[in-house]
Amino acid sequence: MAEAIDEILTESEVRRVAYSMLALDGHWGVIISAEGKQKGNQLLEEALDAEIEKIRSRPGVSVLPDNSLPGYGIDEKDLYECFSSRTQGDKNFYLLRQICRGIFYVETEGVSGIPHEILSAENTFEILSNYRAFGKLIKDDCIKTDDWKTTREELKEMPAELVVSKMVSYGCRYAAMVAMRQKGYIRFPTESGDLIKRIKPLSKQVKDKFMQLLDIPEPEVPQLTKKEYIETISEFMHKLYKRNTSKKHK
Repeated sequence: MAEAIDEILTESEVRRVAYSMLALDGHWGVIISAEGKQKGNQLLEEALDAEIEKIRSRPGVSVLPDNSLPGYGIDEKDLYECFSSRTQGDKNFYLLRQICRGIFYVETEGVSGIPHEILSAENTFEILSNYRAFGKLIKDDCIKTDDWKTTREELKEMPAELVVSKMVSYGCRYAAMVAMRQKGYIRFPTESGDLIKRIKPLSKQVKDKFMQLLDIPEPEVPQLTKKEYIETISEFMHKLYKRNTSKKHK
């Protein structure tokens, strides 16, 4: 019988947690002052590796690689392939417009945007779903399906991991979004509750940044063609990934 998974952590999140544990225990200052900086740094790395192994060996913990694909796996070719159906033409245009609106809404100048830690803990289709949900939420103050409706104010009262999960659940509906499930980064499990398990261990600071996006007003966004929406989404996500992973940004 397979062991139940209570936490799904990315590699970088494991390292962050291990680093925090050592800092909390006071290991940094003690080792460096006793051994000198060069030797101390080596010992700290060894201590960090040991702490990481402790986290990996916890019962119920699954550790998976971050989504580290360029553009978080969002590729112009895949977008054309998944959103090209003639029978779904109007619907696909609508979906692309919502995704692009979401990007314009939450990644504009002066807005923090979806944190890299959350983006790198999501499959590619989940990232697009998240932006699509923001495109709907900020314009209409709610996200809804045939079965449920949640307002912006109701989302603000929920834990961040539940908000992310609800927004992705809304955003991934319709054939083109289902087709995107097989594109880009697809290594994270997607059973019910798995996304919550990935987001819940992230730091309060990261989750607070995400929740602040629920307060932004609706800005002006350009009206584009289907081709322009696809090109804009792909180009922007590659720029965003490059910016988020640059040494200067870190």
